[in-house]
Amino acid sequence: MLMNFKRNFQLNFSALILILLGLISILFPLVSTMTIGIISGFMFLMVALMLFTIAAGQMVFNKAVGILSIILAVISIIFSWLLLFNPAVISVIASYMIYILGFIMIIAGISHLIATWKFKPLRIMGILDVIFGIIYILVGVIVKNPWNMGVVIGIWLILMGILSCFTLTRQEYIDIQKSE
Repeated sequence: MLMNFKRNFQLNFSALILILLGLISILFPLVSTMTIGIISGFMFLMVALMLFTIAAGQMVFNKAVGILSIILAVISIIFSWLLLFNPAVISVIASYMIYILGFIMIIAGISHLIATWKFKPLRIMGILDVIFGIIYILVGVIVKNPWNMGVVIGIWLILMGILSCFTLTRQEYIDIQKSE
């Protein structure tokens, strides 16, 4: 069933905000990159908390792997502190932080795999750490330059804003489902 353009186009507040944020990000890419740097700081903090939590369990399986997780957690806290509380550092090394976090995720995943090799359900967590670490590094390759990162973020926000204008009401969705 083809949707009618006029009927399904709804300019809503969230779409306007996304488009506005996208335009700001394109006009001021370094500001959006600094914002990403701060968000990355929080991500390093979350990774550190996860590593500290996992380290306790890994000590039971393999003491060396548990100690490695603690070391990675401390490194993550240092990077988190740098990104959250020192804006000058953000502008200098923001693009490298993506790589560093990706490598920390890969190392944590490998250590998780080693520690839980005999327990299959927990092995999946290590595999996911490695996969997402690789994805994070690949994203870093694409947006290595902080200026480009801001522009990419802006384009993404604008596209999300435009696409969110094309929504169906709950009743329209139900009608489409019934007609199929």
